[in-house]
Amino acid sequence: MPQPHNPHNTEPSWFSLIGGGAPSPQPPHALDHAWRPDELGPTYFQSTLDLGEDDEGKVYATVVKYEPAGFVRAARAVLYVHGWSDYFFQTETAEFWHAQGSAFYALDLRKYGRSLRDWQTPGYVDDLATYAFDISAALTLIRAELGAHTSIMLMGHSTGGLVCSLWAHYNPGEVSGLVLNSPWLELQGSSIVRTMSQPALAQLARINPKAPLPSIDAGFYAKTINAKFGGEWEYNESWRPNPSFPVRPGWLSAITTGHARVA
Repeated sequence: MPQPHNPHNTEPSWFSLIGGGAPSPQPPHALDHAWRPDELGPTYFQSTLDLGEDDEGKVYATVVKYEPAGFVRAARAVLYVHGWSDYFFQTETAEFWHAQGSAFYALDLRKYGRSLRDWQTPGYVDDLATYAFDISAALTLIRAELGAHTSIMLMGHSTGGLVCSLWAHYNPGEVSGLVLNSPWLELQGSSIVRTMSQPALAQLARINPKAPLPSIDAGFYAKTINAKFGGEWEYNESWRPNPSFPVRPGWLSAITTGHARVA
């Protein structure tokens, strides 16, 4: 089955290195280049990426762009990738990068935010390599709009920082830089915690990969960012619930496998 490929990359594919045994996802096709108004306001637009199907049905990703009045096509761009149980809503980030002379785009990964559909398990993948298709499809869309030689920098927050780090490593030269904002590159504690927990997680992931695990998130982080608790932002709580979407063994096993690859 087709896989992301860089002719200059002589390392084994990302799939063979961190694959979790699931079938390789279908490559993106039939990109929807139509831009529609986004819920963030009149200067934001969104476009849907058709990523084919997985075991739950049709899968989509969504690209959001910031395009204020008088926007001039830029020679460089930033693509922002959100974290776990999250989506893009931080308009200040878009406005900051625009002020630096960069076009700004954000990617709501499959099964998150604008890309989440009723038949899907929110945020679930059992192999972080799956996101290679989401990122590659978003870059294709950006370059179709700004030009094939546009310099694009990835910006990843939390789990998005882990995903972007892995993608950039296995696709050298495809982006001009990488910005990591609180990247989740290791389990809280130490690598010893990860090493000890991986066998148990792998076993749970084989038996019942989508079973919700007990939550240890008391919701304190959400209270620091949600405006109704005194934080900075108002956002769609069906896309960013408090405390979070349920954590599932298959997803957490994929995360720890990604941590091991970074280490």
